[in-house]
Amino acid sequence: MGRRISAILSHEPKKVGGIGMTVKVYLLVETLVGKTLDVANTLRSMDSIESADVVTGPCDIIAVISGADMNEVSNLITGKVHAVQGVVRTITCIVVNNGKVLATR
Repeated sequence: MGRRISAILSHEPKKVGGIGMTVKVYLLVETLVGKTLDVANTLRSMDSIESADVVTGPCDIIAVISGADMNEVSNLITGKVHAVQGVVRTITCIVVNNGKVLATR
């Protein structure tokens, strides 16, 4: 059998004031039944949240968050996102590369 080649790719985080952000996360959000659209709209209005898309699968929303450092991102998630009415649980997935090929086999 031939060799299998795989790569992990990610988009560059948005720039604020011409300076690239150093931390980007994908936030998987589970919501109460009937609250998904309200939660997504609230998340979209928050600074540092690039997008909040309603999806199917094990979570209801996937949000993309960028921040200057992990402290900033953590404070946003624990201080603001978790306080949104209708948010049940979140899973934070930290991006570990900047859009270049991370690994090949």
